[in-house]
Amino acid sequence: MTFMMFDLLFLIFKKYIMLFLSIKLESQHLFVEYTISMITTSMVGCWSYIVLSIFYSVKKVNQSMLLIIVFSLINVILTYYLAIYFNLGIYAIPLGILISSSLALIVGYYALVAFNIVTLSYPIVDKKSIIHCLKSYIVSGSPVFISYLAIFVGLFLFSGILSRISLIAVSGYGVAYRLQTFLIMPAIAIGVACAIYINDYLANHDYIMARKALRSSLIFSLLIYLLISGVTYLFSDAMVSAVVGDSLIHSEAVRYLLVVSPSYLFFGPFITFLVISEQTGRGLWGLLLNSLYFLTVVGVSWIIIDKFLESTAFYFCISIINVLAFLGVALIISHAKKYLMIEEKSYKLNAK
Repeated sequence: MTFMMFDLLFLIFKKYIMLFLSIKLESQHLFVEYTISMITTSMVGCWSYIVLSIFYSVKKVNQSMLLIIVFSLINVILTYYLAIYFNLGIYAIPLGILISSSLALIVGYYALVAFNIVTLSYPIVDKKSIIHCLKSYIVSGSPVFISYLAIFVGLFLFSGILSRISLIAVSGYGVAYRLQTFLIMPAIAIGVACAIYINDYLANHDYIMARKALRSSLIFSLLIYLLISGVTYLFSDAMVSAVVGDSLIHSEAVRYLLVVSPSYLFFGPFITFLVISEQTGRGLWGLLLNSLYFLTVVGVSWIIIDKFLESTAFYFCISIINVLAFLGVALIISHAKKYLMIEEKSYKLNAK
């Protein structure tokens, strides 16, 4: 239903979207077709993600991560072969997502059955139970949904900002962002794994361990991203060369990584914190931080681009705000009891 709504909204506002992104007249039909196909096929990807996420809730993180990695590789290989050997061009991407996500959905579901996490039976559920579940999903899921919507809108506006410079800047940023998406996966994995333990500690009223787990996860993420940011900075040229051949786009993508990669040291723990917030029922924190992050980047960079008309200025803006986002997380963690919604009285009793 949500994806149908996105399709409808896109069709209604497509003219304004293409104008904002400076899409050339001869490319507009291709842009509309491709965007609709991506939104539609992503629906299957969302279903498969929901199925694989169930493993997290029952402490089978390794199995879930293995399935995600396997089907991500299948997606990459499929997309490559469909584009090169079947001459599907950019349409290989949505088709690759559709096939790999469908396989992930089927395999993931039967894996859940094999682990006795779900059954193949169809129990009769009364109306009250359905309403109760829907209310719970809305209360806990709405902040996360709006948070991801903020990401989508933010990325859309980023492309719009860069389109005022050149289409090369938009393409280069797109390549670099895809590499960045891969680079933040460890932060997501750390956040998911830690959230499981925090939820356990909170359920058992072990507030001291919950607080320690929260801080330890961010320190661990900081150490991991000390390595990742350094490697990315040193090998940015080789990383971009592996995914793009065009020299102009290559230069732009490398420029982004050289400017932004040092800030991954702080961006990684920020992402870890967002994931922990979403997975422990504190989605409002994630929504607040996400919204502030994207509003700040868009607002500041819009002013900067008007003045300098240089993509490097936009990248420096992202890098600086990555650092500020981490400082915001550090401030929240310094008041961990309030963030975890632990009463002072309960914490002192637990300490004894």
